[in-house]
Amino acid sequence: MNLAQGNQFEIGTVIRYGWEDFKSNTGILIAAFVIMTVVMVVIVGGFEALGYAILALLQKNAQLDITGQVLLSIIRGVAQLIVQVFLQLGLIALTLKLIRRQRPEISDLFSQISKFWSGLLASLTVTVLVMIGFCLLIIPGIIFALASFLVMWFIVDQDMTAMQAIKASFAATRGSRWNLFLFGWVGFLMAIAALLTCCIGYIVLIPLLSVASGYIYVALSGTPSGPLQSEGKPGSEDASKGVK
Repeated sequence: MNLAQGNQFEIGTVIRYGWEDFKSNTGILIAAFVIMTVVMVVIVGGFEALGYAILALLQKNAQLDITGQVLLSIIRGVAQLIVQVFLQLGLIALTLKLIRRQRPEISDLFSQISKFWSGLLASLTVTVLVMIGFCLLIIPGIIFALASFLVMWFIVDQDMTAMQAIKASFAATRGSRWNLFLFGWVGFLMAIAALLTCCIGYIVLIPLLSVASGYIYVALSGTPSGPLQSEGKPGSEDASKGVK
């Protein structure tokens, strides 16, 4: 397993690559964003409505008490987690194909069913680690979150188990976590700007950041990016040096 350690990447460069690829693949990226949003709303809303109906029936009251409201919140949270993990894995698969100049398809969003349990376990494990870290004076939680930045990418691209992916992400991000922290802040500021457009900007922002994150994965993991090597973009040959 070829994992780059201590690599650096330029934030402006990966965002620029993300923007260029968004412009070249606007149709499928926007379609993917819309489909993901619809799937999230429909499925989570459906689970919530079903949970409410069952709880109201059990309590014989349309107005749920505190216990019912807590249970409904748990149902909503579980549904959100399941759909989010499933769609995140699919979006990563689509993004990797785009970066490697393969032909991405909408069906890629639903192509990672076999890796769902690894993704779910990884998500839960990382969440627990981050929560424990935040309980230990916050900073360890931030470090855990940054170190696990590439976990889902390793699961999708290298078919790793949850624990393998967590170890791989911790190794690959070593030496780059400050850059990842700054990348997160840049993304946060861009999200605020998108919010000012009545959320319309998220149609561009989410795909752009996904592609930019893909280039970070390619740079830090040392995995090939296909024809991008000849274009001077991060690939297997220059991944050990990071994105320049």
